[in-house]
Amino acid sequence: MSATLNDADRGATRQRLGVKSGNVVEIDLYSDAQIAEWDAADRLEDGERERIVGAVTGPGQRRAESTYS
Repeated sequence: MSATLNDADRGATRQRLGVKSGNVVEIDLYSDAQIAEWDAADRLEDGERERIVGAVTGPGQRRAESTYS
């Protein structure tokens, strides 16, 4: 779903998003079900996760426990 965000000069939403006043910005809204589908599709197998973490942190270094399973 797309929506257009049009906020006033002093709008808190505009300030949080870092958008200059007077701009019209298109935003997309996603349902919890859509986000859950993406999370499931992006889930890594343990071996793949370890390979990536090892490539980033270097061999023999411990990784922080992930909040994602």
